[in-house]
Order: sequence, then C-alpha cells, then structure tokens
Amino acid sequence: MTVCLFCRRETEQFLQEEHIIPESLGNRTYVLPKGVVCDKCNNYFSKLDNYFCHYHLAAPQKLFGQYKTKKGNPPSMPLKQGEARQGKNGELKLNQTLVIDTKSEQALLTFAGPKAELRLQYLLPDADSQKISRFLAKVGMEILYLKVGETAFKAEFDHLRHYGRYGIRHGIIPFLWCYQQSQEIMLDTCTLNSKKHGKFFFGMIFLPGILYLIPLNRTTDDYGVGFMQKFVTAGNKLNLCRDECLLKRSPIDISLQFEAKTK
Repeated sequence: MTVCLFCRRETEQFLQEEHIIPESLGNRTYVLPKGVVCDKCNNYFSKLDNYFCHYHLAAPQKLFGQYKTKKGNPPSMPLKQGEARQGKNGELKLNQTLVIDTKSEQALLTFAGPKAELRLQYLLPDADSQKISRFLAKVGMEILYLKVGETAFKAEFDHLRHYGRYGIRHGIIPFLWCYQQSQEIMLDTCTLNSKKHGKFFFGMIFLPGILYLIPLNRTTDDYGVGFMQKFVTAGNKLNLCRDECLLKRSPIDISLQFEAKTK
C-alpha cells in the first residue's frame, strides 16, 4: 500500500500520473509518476485545474500559444459575456455581447481622414482568489515533492497540504504575482532570509506571461505576510493577494486599422 501526498491515506488506487501544471497550459515536462497522488485526489484537483486554466491572471496567453486540451481541442476561455476561442487554424475568435453596468469602452470607432481605427475591448470575468490560491498550494506541494522527495510528507507542510486538498483555513494562503514576458513554463523553489524572522521557502511558478510565488512553510505565520508585503513595497513589480476577494483581470484589447470609404 502507498500513501498519497495529499490525503495521506494508504491506497492501491494510483492509476494516473499527475500533471503539476495542466497540459492545456502547455505543460509536457512537470509530471509526477504514478504512486504519488492517488486517483481520488487527482480527480478532485481536476476541478481546480480547470478553474485555474480559465480564470488565472494571465489565462488569455493560452489563446495565442500552440496549446491543446486533453481531447486535442483548441483552447478557449470565458469572457464576461461570451467566449474567446482559438480556431482550428490558429485564428482568434471572440464573441461578446454588450456588457452592461461597466464604464469601459467596449467598441470605439475613430475616423482620421481616409483612415479609420476600430478598438475593441473584451472583458474577462473576475477571478476567485481562494481558488487561485488553493491551486497554487497544490502546485507548491508537488514542487516540494519534486525537490525533496519524501520530505514533503513531513507534518510541517500539512497546513499547505490540507488547504490545497480541502480548503481548510480561515481566509487564504497569500501569494505573490507579477506579469512577465517569458512564455516558458518553469517550476522551482527559492529561500528568502529575514535576519529577524528566519527563513521563508517559496514555490516559484513561471507560466506564460506571469510569475506566481506561494509560501511553502510558515503559512500560518503572521510574519510571513509582513515579509511578503516588504517585497511588494520594494518596487520590484510584485503584487500581493492576501484576502478572499474577486481579482480584477485585464481585458483583451484589439485594435484594427483600415481605409474608410464613403459612397
């Protein structure tokens, strides 16, 4: 009998590999072998995986890559009122009805002599910070296993483990994030030292267009949040999400220029 990394139950149900980052985001490299995450937990995490793929802060990046779903279909994602989808030949298809109760200009046509410019803005639904945080906690545990093996089963990581699997926590485990240019997927860990409060371990999750950092230890430690806040105020472009909230996501902006002819 083998013990699962998340539920810690002994079971023989380990028939599936675990993709740390979903395949539909382009991950072909970071995969845990059978025998690490049991099938019950694997199936449970598929819901978090699906939510993250559609709603995380740089999710539109997948529309411009060569990514496919598990079934081999082109990527898609929901808009605030409609859907964005990559066509079979790589073209981008956006379908959005008018979104009311917003001050945003969703369509703006400008004429300048014989030329015209049409600007379109496709609005994205807000993201649930707790679901994003729980997905990152799941990934953080799996990064730990990649790096330190059986050490990831130690009790000091149980809070991170249980939060990812069961959502057991008042509030969320805070995380840092910033937009970045790279389109690569890379997972790693880093250690940040505080002379006053000791070591903090973070999981680093590089995805196309964005970097996330999730604390791996001291997740119930108030000093941890303060330590993370210092990085935000240090002017290094990092953002801190520390509360349960709806995260505003940047819209998709498209500009079309063409010759304007009148009859």
